[in-house]
Amino acid sequence: LKSKMKKESASACPPREAWREFEIVADVIAGAGPLAGVATALRKCRSPHLVVLAVDLPAMSAGFLRSLLARCGDDQGVVPSSSRGFEPLAAVYPVRSVALVATNLISRDFSMVSFVRGALTKKLVREYAISPLEEHLFANLNTPTDYENARRGQTHQDR
Repeated sequence: LKSKMKKESASACPPREAWREFEIVADVIAGAGPLAGVATALRKCRSPHLVVLAVDLPAMSAGFLRSLLARCGDDQGVVPSSSRGFEPLAAVYPVRSVALVATNLISRDFSMVSFVRGALTKKLVREYAISPLEEHLFANLNTPTDYENARRGQTHQDR
């Protein structure tokens, strides 16, 4: 997946030297959270679907993302869900959902879950219930403590 991103657009702030070969695109609305990043990426997307992946999901696999793409319709994306709810930051959205994102941003509804619910209602996406064996892919690491706990768990499994 990385090789396909080279010289493509990425939504990120602030720019870093390591990213010099990538086009850095500012969010359409600063401070509007992930939804603004999704809006920016949808506007720049040159394919029918956009894969959205949060940076704090280190266990996510390319195979799982490919399986999501395989579940997409021609103009319909896929959003995973579990007993915890939707996983909107490891999902595939059709480019045609850009109008819904814009509506949510204009109304200042920056919730990704609200966006997903609207996309489900408009049949822009379908829900994919992840299996218990896939749940580990969605463990996110937001703090150094999260990282240490995950590392200890991984070390324990390796023994």
